Amino acid sequence: MFKSSLIYLASSLFNKAAPFLLLPILTKYLTPSEYGLIAIFQLLFTLYLSLFGSLQINIPRTYFSLEKERFPSYMKSVFVVLLLALVLTLFLSLLYIVLGGPTFGFDGSWFLALPVIAALGMVNLLNLTLLRTQEKPLTFAGWEISHAVVNLLLSILFITVLIMGWQGRVLGIVVPVVLFGLFGLMAIYKQGLLSHPYKIRDVKETISVSAPLIPHAIAAVMITSIDRVFIEQMLGGHAVGIYSVGYQFGMVVMLFTDAFLKAWQPWFFKKLNEENRDEGVIIKYTYYYLAALVVGACLYGLLAKNILPYLVGEQFLTAVDIIIPVCISYIFYGMYQIFLPYLVVARKTKFLVFITPLAAVVNIVFNFILIPIYGMVGAAYATIIAYIASSVIVFYFSNKFYPMPWLIVSRS
Repeated sequence: MFKSSLIYLASSLFNKAAPFLLLPILTKYLTPSEYGLIAIFQLLFTLYLSLFGSLQINIPRTYFSLEKERFPSYMKSVFVVLLLALVLTLFLSLLYIVLGGPTFGFDGSWFLALPVIAALGMVNLLNLTLLRTQEKPLTFAGWEISHAVVNLLLSILFITVLIMGWQGRVLGIVVPVVLFGLFGLMAIYKQGLLSHPYKIRDVKETISVSAPLIPHAIAAVMITSIDRVFIEQMLGGHAVGIYSVGYQFGMVVMLFTDAFLKAWQPWFFKKLNEENRDEGVIIKYTYYYLAALVVGACLYGLLAKNILPYLVGEQFLTAVDIIIPVCISYIFYGMYQIFLPYLVVARKTKFLVFITPLAAVVNIVFNFILIPIYGMVGAAYATIIAYIASSVIVFYFSNKFYPMPWLIVSRS
C-alpha cells in the first residue's frame, strides 16, 4: 500500500501542479475578476458532476465482494444509472434556462453542455477508480499525468498565443475532460465490462447507494465553494479572484489526502472482506495517516506562505492570508475522508443525506457572520468550522454502524 501511495501521490502532484504552473501566466494575463469567472465555472462543473451521485464508489464496494463473472454485469448497471442521470440533468438544465435562472456571466448554452461534460468527467472517474481497485497504480498515473499535460498545454496555447482570456482557461479545462472521458469509455469497453447484460436489481442497488450521495455531494460543493458567492456579494468579484488563488494553495493538503486514499480504499475494502481480518492493522494505519496529516499540513502551510509571492502577480499578494486557514480546514476534511468508507461498508450512506447538508448550513451561517468581520479570511474560518462539524458527525455514525476498537493498537 505504501508503494502504491507514493505512485498515486506522484501522479496527483503532477496533476495538481498544472494550476500552480499556470498561476504566473494566469495572474499576468488575467485580472482578479477574470480569475473569479474561472473559479465560478469550476464551481458549476463540480456541481454538475455531483449530480451523478459519486457513482465511482460502487466499483471498490463490489469488486471484491462479487464473483468475478458477476462484476461486468454490475458495471454495466452503473453505466445505465449514469445514462439516466445524464438525461435528468439535461432536462433540469433546460428547465433552468427556460425559467431564466442566473447564468453568472456565461452563455446559456454552457448549461446544456455542462451535463455532457460532467458525464464524461464521471466516466473518467469510473475508469480511474477501476484502475485503482485493480491495483494498477502505474497505469493510473499514466492516465492522470497525461490529463494534466493536455490541460496545461492547451491552457497556455489558448491564453498566451490565441489571447482568449478567461475563456481560454475554461477550454483548457473542458477539452481534456471530454477527451479522457471518451478514452476512459473505450478502455472500460475493451476490458469487456460493458458487454454483459445488466440486471434491474443491480440498477436499483446502484441507485440506492448513489442517490443518497447526491445531496451529500452537492452540500460538499457548497462547503468548498459557497464562500465565493458570499465574497462576490459582500466584497466584489475582484476579491473572489484573490481568495481563489489563496484557496488553491491551501487545497494542496487535499492533494495528499486524496493520494493516500486512492491507495487506502482498495486495501481497506479488501481487508474488511477477509475472513480473518485484523482490525488492529487498519486502526494502526489510520493513526499514522492522521498524525502525518496534521504535521504535514502545518508544515506545508508555512512553506506555501513564503512561496506565494514568487508565483503570483502583485494584484494577488493578499491571497497569502488565506493559505493557513484553508490548510487547517483540510486537516479536518482528511479526517472526514478516512471515516466515510465505514458508512459505505455498512450501507448507511443515507445518513450523508443530512450530515453533509448540515455542515453546509453551518458553513453558510458562519460565512454570513464572519466575512463582514474578517473579510476574505472569515470565509476560510467558516470552512474550518464546517469541516470540523462534518468530521465529528461522520466519525460518530461510522463507529455507531461499524464499530471498531479505536482504543487498541495492533500487536502485529
